[in-house]
Amino acid sequence: MYRAGKKVAKLGEGSSYISGEIEEFRTVVEEYRSRVYHTAYGIVQNVEDAKDVTQEVFLKIYAKIDTYKGLARLSTWIYRITV
Repeated sequence: MYRAGKKVAKLGEGSSYISGEIEEFRTVVEEYRSRVYHTAYGIVQNVEDAKDVTQEVFLKIYAKIDTYKGLARLSTWIYRITV
């Protein structure tokens, strides 16, 4: 959903929000970084490649957050981007 021209989507089931703002996005990265890394590592089986995939996932999340419709949990959406 949009609010005041900014990208905004509900974060999980709580009342926090993710937007294009750096500090708010940092919260998302901190919360999901480990899950994304471990999922990526399970697929690529290489530490450096998993780090690269993790970085690419968060770049994609930042760029595409306006496509998140909130029909599923944010963690589900992030997982689908990761795999």
